[in-house]
Amino acid sequence: MMIQDFLSDPASWEYQSEWGSPLEFDSFQPIDNHESYFASFNLNFAFREKDVSAKLHILHRDASEKWFGKLEIEGKSQIWQDPHSYLIGAEITEIENWVAWIFSVDAESRRDRALQTYENSQQWGTDSVEGMLARVDLGITTYGRLSTNSANFTDAQSFTNWLNENSPSTHAEFTVYALEKPEEYCQLPWQTRPFIIHRGSIEQPEPKILYSVARAEPTCENGVGMASVSQGWVMSSAISFALDGTQIAAHDCLDVLDLSFLQPFISKTGAAAWYILTVKGLEIGILCPAAGACIDLDWDHDGTSISLTVTDEDRVVVDNIATARHRKKWNKWYNESVEITDAELAKGIVEAETAFFQLMAEEDAVLAKEAEDE
Repeated sequence: MMIQDFLSDPASWEYQSEWGSPLEFDSFQPIDNHESYFASFNLNFAFREKDVSAKLHILHRDASEKWFGKLEIEGKSQIWQDPHSYLIGAEITEIENWVAWIFSVDAESRRDRALQTYENSQQWGTDSVEGMLARVDLGITTYGRLSTNSANFTDAQSFTNWLNENSPSTHAEFTVYALEKPEEYCQLPWQTRPFIIHRGSIEQPEPKILYSVARAEPTCENGVGMASVSQGWVMSSAISFALDGTQIAAHDCLDVLDLSFLQPFISKTGAAAWYILTVKGLEIGILCPAAGACIDLDWDHDGTSISLTVTDEDRVVVDNIATARHRKKWNKWYNESVEITDAELAKGIVEAETAFFQLMAEEDAVLAKEAEDE
């Protein structure tokens, strides 16, 4: 049997090759002696900094006819992580998930290596004094992003540990609180619970605060998700700040809450349905559900510009899937080593323009409908 026999739709976009990756279904080689497994496959693929040997074991099929299995890399079981929601799963998951994950990881790892090789070949890419001076002269700084899911943490302390262990600067200290008494917090006057835009800087000590029409109501009855507790207004909240030495020189925060009103209802330890994410030096916090939220930690300018963003998981998943489908669809266009023919170029331009005008027409229809409703 071939790996395609264990996929419900082998023609799905998820299994199309990505630029930079040589993987295909034939890369999964059946193992004759697969011990107690229903079937097993050998394969080699790029995993982060090195190429690895792996075995994909088929275990069983469930009532929905989905095949399940596990992946062993260099003899150790791999835990599957959803590439779209960043949710850490288990060792055993659907074979379709493993195959899609392998295709994606291989391509991403090879692209990252190619980029690293190019940077190392440039003077500004070295760790020498000359390299550092070249980066300063060219305005090149380090930047990055790490993403996770709020459901990956068992309590406020483990959440805090992840943020501080991955913080790009030792001067950026994060604390996550458990909102232990959400019902009591919701009994406060609604004027004390609005989502706010909070901006400030060293030059302007008095922060500028803009109040949203949305107010925080993190009760169990409202379900899970940021939108559910903000009357549908808030899908994403962010704390962005710039460091000057050990101090926060400026900050610009979107849809956050005043920490002073939250203090009586929060704790640094324990699990809860809602967390409050904070940064030392700022008296504001992000309301984050313990499940159903994606967290992005971004940095630039050698770690002196930092953003912590929390977004509804559903929205992130839709965006990430759309991005993945786009990369697959335009695979050849992204691959610098592949030459695009004139016919492919003309067809691609027409297709892109058609999609653009379709989106514009849909937007015009929405605006027209809103005008009619007013």
